[in-house]
Amino acid sequence: MSSELDRIVAGAQSPGWGVGEGFFTAAVGCNDRALRVLRVRYKRPRGEGEAVTAEVRLIREWTEVHRGSVYTVAWQPLSGGAEDGEARGLLGTGSNDKLVRITW
Repeated sequence: MSSELDRIVAGAQSPGWGVGEGFFTAAVGCNDRALRVLRVRYKRPRGEGEAVTAEVRLIREWTEVHRGSVYTVAWQPLSGGAEDGEARGLLGTGSNDKLVRITW
């Protein structure tokens, strides 16, 4: 794993998922108080003995969403727009700071 990917997913908690054709999107809350949306493109193996390949890309990041670690994420992706690099939908986050935040 690259050091950038290590930084992105360090302390990731409770992902919310959105699925498309050939990719999935994950919204993850992290111990560093950030909320990140990742796009994972994958290719299924075509032949026997081939491995699934994947490319992970950070497509959105909110820093310091809460005053404490982000422990829970609920995501309702909206249809359409997922291919243009935008993460559209409602994101709800919870933390030990006793706040619930809604982002869209």
